[in-house]
Amino acid sequence: MLAEFARLERETLRERILSGMEEARRKGKKIGRPEGSLKEAENYLQDYPSVVRNLKQGLSLRQTAKVCEVSVNTVRKVKSAMHLS
Repeated sequence: MLAEFARLERETLRERILSGMEEARRKGKKIGRPEGSLKEAENYLQDYPSVVRNLKQGLSLRQTAKVCEVSVNTVRKVKSAMHLS
């Protein structure tokens, strides 16, 4: 008996969610994960000069990230931007 109530509740909740998403789409809202950063490679080199300097000195990605207080992923993006230019 309780299992049947739970199933009905799940169905009702699913219908409400889907109808809300459909309404949002009709109003022009974007549904889903937001797009990532659109920064150009040159901007990374200008925005993080200390990262560029430390990478040129031979520090590792993790050491550079720790010293410059940025994420390792940011250091990776700067490093790839350095190789592109």
